[in-house]
Amino acid sequence: MTWRMRCVSILQVTLLLAEEQLDVEQLMEVDEDCGEGECALHALQVRGKRLASESAQSRHSLSARQVPSYYCLYQPWLPMCMAQPQQSPSAKQLPSGTPSGFCQMYPWSPYCIQPTAPVASPSAGYIPPVQPQYSAPQAPQYAPQYVPQSTAPMSQLRLTRRGGLDPPAKVDTYNGGAWEVLKLPGKRSMHFFALGDWGGLLGTGYAPMIQYRSGQTPGPHTMARWRGPCKTDKMIACFAGDTCEQSCHYDPQVDRQAQVLVATQMKKRAAQSQPDFIVNVGDNFYWGGINTECGTPMNQISAVTQQQFTEIFEKIYGGPGLDGKPWLSVLGNHDWGGYQFNKAGAERGTQQRWTPRQLVYTPLPIAYTWASDRWRLPALYWMQRVEYPDLDFSAEIFMIDSNAMDVKPMHADPEHNICGQLHNPTNARCDATGGPANLKDCFSWMWSLWREQKKWVQQKLTESNANWQIVATHFNCGHEAQWYKELHQKYGLDLLITGHTHDQQVYHESGMLGGLTCFITGGGGGITSEADPSHPKSNQYGFFDISITKQQILLESINYRGETLGKYAVRPKARAL
Repeated sequence: MTWRMRCVSILQVTLLLAEEQLDVEQLMEVDEDCGEGECALHALQVRGKRLASESAQSRHSLSARQVPSYYCLYQPWLPMCMAQPQQSPSAKQLPSGTPSGFCQMYPWSPYCIQPTAPVASPSAGYIPPVQPQYSAPQAPQYAPQYVPQSTAPMSQLRLTRRGGLDPPAKVDTYNGGAWEVLKLPGKRSMHFFALGDWGGLLGTGYAPMIQYRSGQTPGPHTMARWRGPCKTDKMIACFAGDTCEQSCHYDPQVDRQAQVLVATQMKKRAAQSQPDFIVNVGDNFYWGGINTECGTPMNQISAVTQQQFTEIFEKIYGGPGLDGKPWLSVLGNHDWGGYQFNKAGAERGTQQRWTPRQLVYTPLPIAYTWASDRWRLPALYWMQRVEYPDLDFSAEIFMIDSNAMDVKPMHADPEHNICGQLHNPTNARCDATGGPANLKDCFSWMWSLWREQKKWVQQKLTESNANWQIVATHFNCGHEAQWYKELHQKYGLDLLITGHTHDQQVYHESGMLGGLTCFITGGGGGITSEADPSHPKSNQYGFFDISITKQQILLESINYRGETLGKYAVRPKARAL
């Protein structure tokens, strides 16, 4: 492996040594995916130990010779990055050695945002027309209203055998398993949809999630989040009906009801395309997944779970062409607990912080599989074979969990770390249902899960006799790029479906991925999009309609207005093995 391929793991190892005082033997258990001949793991870890020792005198220094110049764009929480002088945002200041296409992948990075002209006067701010202006300086503050599991009753839903599988004892019972084959007869045009990052906040019920004024009403509410230079607290003010800064590019007619707008276009297209299933790439429920703590037995569904699924999923995605269609699903980082957001206060500098529970790893999105005719998430990673007998072809879809990409050592990047110490309870544990045993175990548990999946995918691709091989996962095109490149060129992977970035993008025959086509469908509307959604042909909220034949997969990107943004053809890739 090259230095660039391994730099993330090496620096994570270094950080562990520096902050946890682990020895080399312990680290051999943390990072073990280097096989013989691939890299000198022992030497790298010893080098990390030396760096940690050197950093004892100057904790916030590593030379440019030791760290790639572009690395701090990806990992700004590392000590050596936090000590670097801050520069004014400008695309011209990208450090030398930055991978090509960085700003295409991360347009919201401070290095990629083009500086704008200074605002002439405070009048540039505007008030959303559909919201009243509140003049009271002490606006009510909203924080998560969590009702402990013991006070919420169990629902009347019953779990029964489905897909050839009995309800599991733990979330990992069926890891690497296969749901029963989906056979689709007929010679019509065959379609499926793809969607991600769609599940808005539920403001009512046993465990409401209220982020801003008016969010305490039924139905999905878009989670407010930073957009470019507009910080999250400023975006919350926009949603709350307070003065909204122009830099937020907030469109109340779109942003406030984004999930419903996308779902409406899905319904319209479904009546025509008649999709056979939906590939769902996660972030199913904002802001932190099912709003209960882990530990609920796998053979029960709580009323909290039923309410979220009913209001945010079942009632939103239905109608001719969608009713009864299976949702092949994975978990997103928010389904694992999310991260922290700032709560806007009455005045600048008086903001309150409110935090979703992290590592609340609940089994309920998985358990719901055995209570639903549509929801299909039987394990953390699993596969679905689809056969088209009258058209003489088949596809295998490998659903994998890539959320280790949002897992760092427990002291690092507390605002974007599923396993962070700052926002997790000290006694957090989820081993009763198959998750991490404790907070310290979380980092190694998640990365071990990722390594396990990588081996599984390679084995399954080697064994596959299907005409098409597809991987669906949450994290966007660009994570583990070298591995996906290998999957395409050596193992014949045909298509990668992702989300996480909150818009719609297509990397057609991507050079970064060795010719593999990857697309992002993170514009489902559960959270604020990356950029202004009001532009013509906006790609900020939407979904994909995908037609499939033996010879070709055709991707069609559709936005929240129902406009087609582009069509991209994918051809099958032969295995090199």
